[in-house]
Amino acid sequence: MNENRDANDYKTQVMNLIKKRSPHYLISLDLKLTLFASSLLSYRRETLSKPFPTFLIENDEKQYDLTNDCLQSIPKLCDINESTKMPYLSWRLLHWILNHSSVELELTDCDETINNILGDSQSIRRFKPNYIFKVMSKPKEAFVRDKQLYGSFFAFHGSRLENFHSIIYNGLINCLNKRDLFGSGTYLSSKIDVAVEFSPFGLCFNRSLFGHKLSCVALCEVIKSPKIVDQSNSSLPNSYYVITNDDHIRVSYILVYSLRFVELYRNFITKIDYKLGLSHY
Repeated sequence: MNENRDANDYKTQVMNLIKKRSPHYLISLDLKLTLFASSLLSYRRETLSKPFPTFLIENDEKQYDLTNDCLQSIPKLCDINESTKMPYLSWRLLHWILNHSSVELELTDCDETINNILGDSQSIRRFKPNYIFKVMSKPKEAFVRDKQLYGSFFAFHGSRLENFHSIIYNGLINCLNKRDLFGSGTYLSSKIDVAVEFSPFGLCFNRSLFGHKLSCVALCEVIKSPKIVDQSNSSLPNSYYVITNDDHIRVSYILVYSLRFVELYRNFITKIDYKLGLSHY
């Protein structure tokens, strides 16, 4: 294998992904990178890092140390240009993260999304996120079918940052949920302030455009099945839902809270314009 040639091939593909996109799209790519890096920090990384790049698996063992070394050599996405030098595996890992197309993240207008999906809620205004990303993925056939039968509604799910790589690619999985105060299932709430309590700020990729600490909340579309209606007579708090059928939850949006939002956006747009010659809107 000619690693110099292969590194240049992956570098070219990464540059094409970055240069041809708007700054808004590049922020979406950075979130993918950030969430993958965060999943590796967890003691549950074996589960939370799925999907994981197969070229960093040897003898059925994920090479976590090597993967972290690769991540450490990746600069900020807005700093990558033709003169950037990285090892072959770092270029390949970055290409894998950015080009993993089974799920795309699309930055949306916060106010517009809040108005269209959630309406004029006082709690959402009080806990307004810095960013909202739409999760672009193909819904399961069972979800589409049951939505036509029962209808749907939106609810929030709070979780640690390290869980969100798995959440965006695999959805919310009942068996991975550690909460059982009101029985087994995936816990959601109609109130964002409840979800935020379960979404502490966590450390992420140290060269993320979002800064070093993020908090994420999933906004999910939920099937209004008969079991949901029955919960109104249970001991559950009014704002809680416990969903036992994974097919009845679809992660629709990721709400992102950054500790350095204002500084990020100003510096990010300036760097993108200067280094890549992109126009923004």
